[in-house]
Amino acid sequence: MGVTMLDGPGWERRAVQRTTRGLQLRSADRAQRVVAAVRALAMERGSTEFTMVEVAEASGVPLRTLYRQFPGRDELLLALLEEDARYGVEMLGAQLDDRADPSARLESFVVGLWVFMEKGSGYASVLVREHLRLAEAHPDETKACLEPFVDLMTELMERAGVAFSDPMGAPAEEYADAFVMFSVLLAHMQAVLLFRPKLDRRAAAQGVWQLFRSMSTDIAPGHRGRAGTQER
Repeated sequence: MGVTMLDGPGWERRAVQRTTRGLQLRSADRAQRVVAAVRALAMERGSTEFTMVEVAEASGVPLRTLYRQFPGRDELLLALLEEDARYGVEMLGAQLDDRADPSARLESFVVGLWVFMEKGSGYASVLVREHLRLAEAHPDETKACLEPFVDLMTELMERAGVAFSDPMGAPAEEYADAFVMFSVLLAHMQAVLLFRPKLDRRAAAQGVWQLFRSMSTDIAPGHRGRAGTQER
């Protein structure tokens, strides 16, 4: 069965749809090369300080074609977020397989998230440093990029019998709150990386976990997890 534009991730479909329909497969290949170039530039520089011209040169895609598929830098960054989010979730998920206790799995996720961000991969750099700006400029697209992480975090919290609490102490039951709290975690990590770069990394990881715990509350006995069984 041939590959079609409908088989790719959302960013790729949007990029291909901006081109002539008869060039869809060729455009999809170019889009993948562009995102690979953005990732390489971000990893090389440890930041998102690159131009459209540099991306065109690194990917071998003509500048005019690049602008046709990605109208600006934000579209490039959003594509990188969406493309690599699956990698981040897969990596964290693999680390959780060795832990059976729901609380330990939740802690491993939060600490592992910090380690992933602190390593400074292209995706992590974009996610930590750009997520608030992108969320303000492109809220729906940014939410879609964060969704794999938030889905996994929410599942782990439900299985551990933990929920986010509001400032008045009542459990927050809306799924949207998970997006807010995930963004708070990212903002905290960004602050540590910017203002306390010499902080011991193990201590910083535990600080992230303690922040997470301060934002959450244990659910009352009788809570039933997503699988429909009593969480212990």
